[in-house]
Amino acid sequence: MKKSLFIISFFILILSSFAYADEFNYTQMLNDLQGIRSQANNNLANVPGIVFTIIGDVNVNIHLDAPSRDIDLILVLEDEIITRLEEGSLSDPDLEIGVEEADLVNIRDAPDALAEIRRQINDDEISLTPHGFFMRLRIVALRAWA
Repeated sequence: MKKSLFIISFFILILSSFAYADEFNYTQMLNDLQGIRSQANNNLANVPGIVFTIIGDVNVNIHLDAPSRDIDLILVLEDEIITRLEEGSLSDPDLEIGVEEADLVNIRDAPDALAEIRRQINDDEISLTPHGFFMRLRIVALRAWA
């Protein structure tokens, strides 16, 4: 289940890369979602195919909670690529990820970002809400690993 965490971590790390000091540049992030999607897909090309067999196609809502502004993003992973990344939310996601701006800053600034993500998942600082039986099983396994 390390592979499941990799996909989730990867997107959270992309979001955290837009943090400057203790603030996010929301305008830059939202104006460059296609660039972020392209960059993410380039990096996903290096992920072994078995990861996508485990993950499958997935529709994700990501909620970023910040003091100045909340942002909802849609992430759709199909056939081993992110086919959709945009502002908004799906009515029937497979997974919902909730993260606060301060947690993204902590991930960005941590010496070991993956260890920080694992800690935050264990401490429920990053919320993972699966929908559907199989996605629940994947998240249970992910939490056991983390």
